[in-house]
Amino acid sequence: MTPARMGQHHLANAGVAEKIVGLIPEGNEPILEIGPGGGVLTRPIAERFPGRRLVAVEKDRRLAAALRRHAPAGVEILEGDILRVRLADLFGGTSICLVGNIPYHISGRIVDWLARQCRLVHAGVLMTQREFARKLLPGEADSHGGARSILFDTLFAARPRFDVRPGSFRPPPRVASTVFSFSRREPGLDEATLAAFGDFLSACFRSRRKTLLNNLKTRYAEETLRRECSAAGIPVSARAESLPAPTLLRLHRNLTAERGPRA
Repeated sequence: MTPARMGQHHLANAGVAEKIVGLIPEGNEPILEIGPGGGVLTRPIAERFPGRRLVAVEKDRRLAAALRRHAPAGVEILEGDILRVRLADLFGGTSICLVGNIPYHISGRIVDWLARQCRLVHAGVLMTQREFARKLLPGEADSHGGARSILFDTLFAARPRFDVRPGSFRPPPRVASTVFSFSRREPGLDEATLAAFGDFLSACFRSRRKTLLNNLKTRYAEETLRRECSAAGIPVSARAESLPAPTLLRLHRNLTAERGPRA
């Protein structure tokens, strides 16, 4: 299967690679690279951060084999699907820095994978399709503020850094890409609460045409919803996409403390 068929357009511009590597924060945390391809990021990462553990996960068997032959000494090349990787198995309880050019067709699934393991990710630099980045990152022009965007903003402070033209890739995609950096927030969510908040957000955005109140009526008593929305300063006519992550997290906590969802 060719890289294009796998949804992967490998970065071929060394200058762009150097800019990405320059955004990786200093520190001792291990670095995990997603989809190294031909190693255009792997080599400068290893050169800039000698002594830091660097693990690169590549799904394509041929690319992984080639990278093992040519990667700098000490780089760990793992053949496999990043979506099946458990960070605790690779790094124990150590937080990592995540870097990668994300395959377009699994960008959303990788963000979900990252959210589930957020306590083991200290910071990162990722490149995605520009349209995806604009939907994911709060404040971007095309942001739709969906459940995934809200959850990501709750867990990580992110900012777009620069766009990359299609000609910087082989094969070139039909769209531009965006590089963004992020660092972990400390929202105080344990694993169970994180899962519950994710489920709550899915309910908030179940129907984009409905108000937040109407989307949540099947889970909470209307009287409780009206009271807690008023306490949080949320108009009864508001839709979830118009509300920032902290407001929705506060509403979730208050509703959970108040009565919890209906059985």
